[in-house]
Amino acid sequence: MDMKREDWEMKKDDLDRKERLSKLAILDTLLAKTEPLSVAEEVVKNKLLNLFSIYGKVVRLEKLVEEKLVRLEKLVEEKLAKKKSSVIGGVEVVVGVMLIVLVVIGVLIAFK
Repeated sequence: MDMKREDWEMKKDDLDRKERLSKLAILDTLLAKTEPLSVAEEVVKNKLLNLFSIYGKVVRLEKLVEEKLVRLEKLVEEKLAKKKSSVIGGVEVVVGVMLIVLVVIGVLIAFK
């Protein structure tokens, strides 16, 4: 099931990239024209410029979210490591106290 989902996502990403490239080619053609654009061409050019402006903002937002997620993961890992080390330290104290008690009992038994 996961492979099908991954395959579908890869195909979807590929189609999205192809669509963007096609739109960029159209925009490039319109921007390269030296003669005045028709009204329809001007509308298409403006829509494409707006679309890629929005797309650029979305990409920047995605990058910011990804960076924040990475920082959050690091913070969680650090907190868990500290908590884990404090638990291990607590276990070490308990074991140490038990050893001292056993030594004291052993000494008491040996001198009786």
